[in-house]
Amino acid sequence: MIGILISAALMAIFYLFGNDTIPQALISASNFLYVWYWIWSIFQGFFIVLMSLGITSISAIASGAAGDEVTKSKKGLAIGLITGAIGGAGLSFLLFLKWISIKIMMLIGTYLISTSGSENTIDWQTMDMDRLIFGAVLLAISVILVRMLNKSSSSSGSLSSKSNP
Repeated sequence: MIGILISAALMAIFYLFGNDTIPQALISASNFLYVWYWIWSIFQGFFIVLMSLGITSISAIASGAAGDEVTKSKKGLAIGLITGAIGGAGLSFLLFLKWISIKIMMLIGTYLISTSGSENTIDWQTMDMDRLIFGAVLLAISVILVRMLNKSSSSSGSLSSKSNP
């Protein structure tokens, strides 16, 4: 949400204190938001990878220890390690799918908004309204999903990856 607030403030500054029209200010602010989302996506992606490795490792170790404890053999340890790694990788993959789907919608939405006009855009008639509307809808859906997922995960007490759109 911070990125959207900064982008809205930049749009107001470009319009009020610059010589930009509202469409020009919108394009400039959406260019900032596009770069903001890329930076946050790379930063969060790093932590998603670390979290996935941690989940897979912890589940493999826990399952291996349980398999060794139950069977008292190296075969039980090996089966426990394999099943734990598969289970941890599956959980990590589900978390990754949730994260990547929202990030793709955010990036495509802001890209479509920022490319709906050019620097020479003076008024709304010279903008590609299909791109603008579709980009705004994608961005709105992604922000709503982030808010809904964060709200449901915080109320259930489960692990969540907080996104910062």
